Amino acid sequence: MLLVKVASLILTIICSQSLCCLMIYLLYSIFCSKKIIFKPSLSIFYCRFFIDVFLTLSVSINKTYFLLISISNEYAVKNLAFILIYPFLVFDTMRYTLGFLITFDRFIAIYFPVFYQINRRKLSIHSIVLILLLSAAFNQYVLFGYCANSIDVPLNCDVFKCTVNSCYYNYYLTQEQIVHFSIGTMTICFCTRLLIRFLTAKSEVSKFLSQATRVALLDSLTVLVFFLAPSFAYAHLPATDFEIFGPLLALCKRVGSLIEAVLICRLFLRDKNIAPNIISPMS
Repeated sequence: MLLVKVASLILTIICSQSLCCLMIYLLYSIFCSKKIIFKPSLSIFYCRFFIDVFLTLSVSINKTYFLLISISNEYAVKNLAFILIYPFLVFDTMRYTLGFLITFDRFIAIYFPVFYQINRRKLSIHSIVLILLLSAAFNQYVLFGYCANSIDVPLNCDVFKCTVNSCYYNYYLTQEQIVHFSIGTMTICFCTRLLIRFLTAKSEVSKFLSQATRVALLDSLTVLVFFLAPSFAYAHLPATDFEIFGPLLALCKRVGSLIEAVLICRLFLRDKNIAPNIISPMS
């Protein structure tokens, strides 16, 4: 069991570092080298790339610590587990919120195109950042206010579950499941609508879907396959040891995110010379 846990942690660290490098390369190509054309319609995705950089860094750091104390308790430091995982909680909350906003944005664009064209420009990037900050602030209120979590982590704690109290842990899981279920439901809805439009339009998929819609679909499918499905499996396997399943679940999420990042990089590099599609969800 220890071997499985250690292997999962090592692979999670490798995937997180690889994902971080890909996101940095993507942002550098967009904002510095200009190898990829900046598109205002994709601003919400650029925010996601920035958050992913800090999220993957925090994952790498706390998983490295968990790896060290899994090997030997000599490396354990009182409450260090919480200190290292705290940035992850902040950025992970922002990432969930942003994932929901991205899917909701595509859902409105597909089902209410006139309303979307009239009102989408009113939602500036500053408004999106404000929403993310408010979501993170509310998460902190739940952690330290409603749940009254005290920073008193067991010295041998090497999984997320023991770094916070049961109140916040249950809230975190419930929040994650609700957001993922909402993303999954909206994805199924707008995929159905896209399929109908695709069949009636009789055009190639690459010409039919905008870049924003394709990235949103990739993000939603990653959530469904690598986030929601493993969490659902764990929820229906209560006898499963979280000390083993937890690292495996984290690895599954990072693998899914890495695969998504590779596909997004290929998509952006392939479409770098295509003119931007600012409003419509269809090309």
